[in-house]
Amino acid sequence: MMPKVSVVTVNYNGERFLKGLLESIAKQTYSAFETIVVDNASTDTSVVELQRRFPSVRIVTSGTNLGFAGGNNLGAQQARGDLIAFINNDAVVDEYWLERLVNRYVRLETQDHRVGAIAPKVRLFRRFVEITVTVPTSYSADHDNRALGIAVDIQNTGIMGADYDKKLFRAGFYKEECGFDGRIVRWSKGNCSFSLPIPDPPPANPAQPAMLRLTVSGGSATDKRVAEIYCGTTRLSTIAVNKSFTTHEISLAPGMLNQATWLINNAGTHLNFRNGATADRGIFEQDMGQYDFSSPVDAFCGCSFLMNRALFLRFGGFDESFFMYFEDTDLSWRLTKAGYRIFFEPTSVVHHIHAGSSIEWSPSFRYHVTRNQQLMKIKNIPSLILPATLLLLVVKWLFYGVSLVRSDGLPRDLSLSQLTPDQISFKALGTALRMASAMLAKRAHNPPVNA
Repeated sequence: MMPKVSVVTVNYNGERFLKGLLESIAKQTYSAFETIVVDNASTDTSVVELQRRFPSVRIVTSGTNLGFAGGNNLGAQQARGDLIAFINNDAVVDEYWLERLVNRYVRLETQDHRVGAIAPKVRLFRRFVEITVTVPTSYSADHDNRALGIAVDIQNTGIMGADYDKKLFRAGFYKEECGFDGRIVRWSKGNCSFSLPIPDPPPANPAQPAMLRLTVSGGSATDKRVAEIYCGTTRLSTIAVNKSFTTHEISLAPGMLNQATWLINNAGTHLNFRNGATADRGIFEQDMGQYDFSSPVDAFCGCSFLMNRALFLRFGGFDESFFMYFEDTDLSWRLTKAGYRIFFEPTSVVHHIHAGSSIEWSPSFRYHVTRNQQLMKIKNIPSLILPATLLLLVVKWLFYGVSLVRSDGLPRDLSLSQLTPDQISFKALGTALRMASAMLAKRAHNPPVNA
């Protein structure tokens, strides 16, 4: 008999995501499961809409926002299944998602593996096309000594009709910055490439061309340059590069969207068990099947994974002091230290918006990522490396402090949204230092290897 599974998702003001997720869960080929939505004190109409549209879904409400960690722990405590499949609310799942996670778990358990968790393949939410620009460089007259190609207006560039606002600046760009008229831009160093999501579904009429909206500037009043625009290897257009930002609407030939490919968000997580460095395996690579083999991985991504419910609770679930981000890597590390293994199952597929509720690189995102990366290291890193880790944390905090005294000033009693990125980093590192003693106390609390 196949095990009963509890599918758990946490929601905070994510009404716009829930319909897509829950409809995809309802199409699963695996039938022995329940669905639990933990609502973290949302202020939108999430709960009302859930009750109206999805009466079979169990709704667990929290009086306060417990974060990703606390919300999932609450869902696990309320779950009735032998296994728990965690899934982010800003995702949709393929119809075989659950069946293939469970099958992989059962096979490994039968072979007497100490299974910590099973991680699916996580792709970005939509398929992407790659745009390449060839342009000569110039030097601006405003004391900027960089060789500059074009400035791309991030918010006003994309494939028209796309419902997913994620642009990936691949090669040939400087960091994001504020343009001379308040726009958020990425300056190229000359030739450059970036990936843009396409509409889903594509235009109903295959003969109807899709449109690329490209808003760019050259930054110089004396510019006489032109830029050539390509999609893949196909030249789309030649445009003049002007000082002022100009929007160009460029046709993509019929059928060109068929060249779009899925990009990987996570194919398991790399974790360096000596220094705590982490990375999503395969992130932003085209999914060409290069990870289509089942294998052990260092850690799972919290977007989605399957785990034995009793084991999850025995380990205390996610560390709720993290609130959100790096609680997944922390739990993976604790499982590994206790002798359990994490496995990747590529035939189980999730499509993920990524940071849909928290908004990628928002002040809250930046704060929690910066703080929690340090907390995870303090809590789990080998004892021989721990003194150097703590010393490096102090040095980083002091570095930001000295830099801020000379520039933006130290953060006062202001909300995160009122702080600069450097002030947020300083605040996050300082909080990590204050929480260090609590993390050190938790180092001895892992279940033993024979748990």
